[in-house]
Amino acid sequence: MTIDRRCSGISDRRDLLTEKTLDAETRTSESSKNDNSENTHEKLTTDSFNQQLVQANENLIIASIKCQTIAENLEKSSAQMIHLANHDFLTELPNRMQLNDRIGQAILLAKRDKSRLAVLFLDLDKFKAVNDSYGHGMGDKLLQSVAARLQNAIRSSDTASRQGGDEFILLLSNIGDKDSLCRTIKEIQQIISASYLIAETNICIGSAIGVSVFPEHGEDTQTLIHCADIAMYYAKQRGPNQYEIFNPDIHNASTAGLE
Repeated sequence: MTIDRRCSGISDRRDLLTEKTLDAETRTSESSKNDNSENTHEKLTTDSFNQQLVQANENLIIASIKCQTIAENLEKSSAQMIHLANHDFLTELPNRMQLNDRIGQAILLAKRDKSRLAVLFLDLDKFKAVNDSYGHGMGDKLLQSVAARLQNAIRSSDTASRQGGDEFILLLSNIGDKDSLCRTIKEIQQIISASYLIAETNICIGSAIGVSVFPEHGEDTQTLIHCADIAMYYAKQRGPNQYEIFNPDIHNASTAGLE
């Protein structure tokens, strides 16, 4: 009986030990599963955050590029608007506003340096006949060709401007004596009167040029332009390819004609 009881007690203790071992293993397994589940959740959370961060960075880069593009387009548009505000749309020459500014600056420099400048008011001969015979499209191309020749005929420090229609104004700074000025005017007229080949058509025109000189004929922009304009009309009355330098007699005659 004693031995049986002892054997039975040992068996019971073994069974109890087995149960505790199994229970411990079960708890360990469940704990491991919980840990794995938590790790998996943390990994998924980290991966999701990283993906969101990458997407946010990409969105930021795209937004930065778009902002830069918008800024560049605005800068280009601003530059184009400034250019259009200061240049003739057909010939790309400076317009009246820019010409007036340049004459004003040239006058200040001439006063400082005690030099002289000339304003040439140029009107094309036979331009109306070109428009009437070949159409305004041909006339526009002729004006563009004239503008290109004028730019090539003067120095980089001078200015060629279109006033409108077939009228142009040239600003010649730091001119020499009267003989030198007359030679320059004749050279310009020769360049303008050379034949033009436009759309397989030879076109010949001339020019009438009126000239005013600072400081003899005026000390401000509008006076110099006005005097050159008066002289140009007198040159035109004398025939094709003529020029006239303003003088008081011309001014007095034009004033008398208005009385």
